[in-house]
Amino acid sequence: MLARARLELGVPYDYHALLRLFLESQTFPLGLPARLRMAVLADLAECACEMNDTSATRALTARLQPFQGLHVSFGTGVSYGGPVNYYLGMLALASSSMDQARTMFERAIQEAESVGAKPYRAWSEFRMAQTLEAHGDAERRRALLDSARSVAKQHGLGRLERMIANDFSLVQ
Repeated sequence: MLARARLELGVPYDYHALLRLFLESQTFPLGLPARLRMAVLADLAECACEMNDTSATRALTARLQPFQGLHVSFGTGVSYGGPVNYYLGMLALASSSMDQARTMFERAIQEAESVGAKPYRAWSEFRMAQTLEAHGDAERRRALLDSARSVAKQHGLGRLERMIANDFSLVQ
């Protein structure tokens, strides 16, 4: 979570070194306690996608794949980190695997909805809208952005609101 917090705040940090440290380890993520594995993989996936590190996205996809359909929790389940399919969708989007990204984000939207995780549903809808940008489905894209914007405002998701506002300027 520290890596993600630094990334969100724009705090200088050598993310590439952090990614390499984990990805070059023969035992990662097995060397971590089970309660931390998915959370660390999810954080690293977000960092890799933000940095457009395609080699890391491929490696993380392979390590997250066994957890497909599950949900990320931090620690002993006190904090929720969203559907694993959301992170797999982000990795697929960053790798330009658009069909895979669509599949993962569709699943993530359904999974987030099924547990009442509106913020993760909104993030998944936003990422799905980004995926649809290349496919020209403007109507569905706009509906996803509207839904995600509504939830972002309701839940105070400032970063998501700003990203949606930027995306809307491209749609209209």
